[in-house]
Amino acid sequence: MNAEKKDGPAPSAPRRLAPLDGVRGIAILLVVLSHGWALWPTAGLETTPVVGLFRAGNLAVTIFFVVGGYLLTRSLLGEVDHTGRLRARTATVRRWARVSAHVYALVAVVLIVHTLDDTDLYDRSNLRQSAVRIVTYTWNWFLRDSPLLARPDLGHLWYVCVYLQVTVLLIVVVKLLGRRRVLLLVLLAGALVAVTLWRAWVVDHEGLYSALLRTTTRMDGMLWGALAAVAMPWIRHRIRRAAPALMPAALLGLVALMLTTGHDETYFRWQGVLINLAAFAFVVSAVTLAAPTRLSGALSWRPFVVLGNASMAIFVWHYPIFWAVTRHTTSWSWPARTVVALAITAAFVLMAQRLVERPLQAWLAHPRWDRRRAAAAEPTQHTEPAAPPTRR
Repeated sequence: MNAEKKDGPAPSAPRRLAPLDGVRGIAILLVVLSHGWALWPTAGLETTPVVGLFRAGNLAVTIFFVVGGYLLTRSLLGEVDHTGRLRARTATVRRWARVSAHVYALVAVVLIVHTLDDTDLYDRSNLRQSAVRIVTYTWNWFLRDSPLLARPDLGHLWYVCVYLQVTVLLIVVVKLLGRRRVLLLVLLAGALVAVTLWRAWVVDHEGLYSALLRTTTRMDGMLWGALAAVAMPWIRHRIRRAAPALMPAALLGLVALMLTTGHDETYFRWQGVLINLAAFAFVVSAVTLAAPTRLSGALSWRPFVVLGNASMAIFVWHYPIFWAVTRHTTSWSWPARTVVALAITAAFVLMAQRLVERPLQAWLAHPRWDRRRAAAAEPTQHTEPAAPPTRR
């Protein structure tokens, strides 16, 4: 999702990293398809050749985490490079605002609908508990510990909780080690090894449901993205020539894994590690491309980029809308229900982009956020951070 966005005017340099937006656009389509079971029948789907398209939600989430972890960490390191320090509280508030703008709006709408809609039969007390845990970003823990009390049509918001929890963790780590890049690199690599082993242990001893909702079992993608951001100054020149071949290889790996790995335990074993590696390789290749290729051009196709830029809004709004439409159209055919649900989702996303996203970006671009610098120095998704200082 696009929780990491530019905070000021777009730079004059061309958008070299539009493929990252494009791949997020494709990923959000996979998320929507994976939640389509709320709209259409799934009997017999497992026997079709395209079943991977409808169960690739975990793979898509990994892409979001890796790309988001990369953009977040690069932005944080860029501030350290420009100012010599990281304003951790400011960085946290900005990321919290980016996520909360859409999430809080959704929670408000759900509470209003619950009051006005007679078909919404969920328990009011449970709804209040769910709302509190969502707005405090402890929802994934509540889902794991109290699944019968949690409101199911908001279950997908576990993602934003994990994203924000790990965001705070990375901000703290960069605050402490942002000027000691080698140590930061070693710490992230060690953490990845530990998290990978832990994921496998949890799925073996606690089961798939617990593994899907623990912060410590879903944070690996953001750690891979952070590792890419920290390592980039050392590796970008070394792999620049290989980047045009690395990008299609990474995408081919993601497609192959999409067809073989779904919502089952394999995601927490070596297949999940390969998904992270493929996403990591894609990010590295996109960043280091010296010139556009046919593939990067295809991924930069405007519809993909638009979807990628709107991926946070699409993710937040689509799932509860699917549930609400299904609740009101029990006698409809599934194609009609699907068309209506997608149309309503599109309308809400457009309104959210206009009424929530644009004002939010204007607010975050205000000079008050950057008084220490004469110009917007925080990197956007189109620039590279400075090389690490030579003196640690």
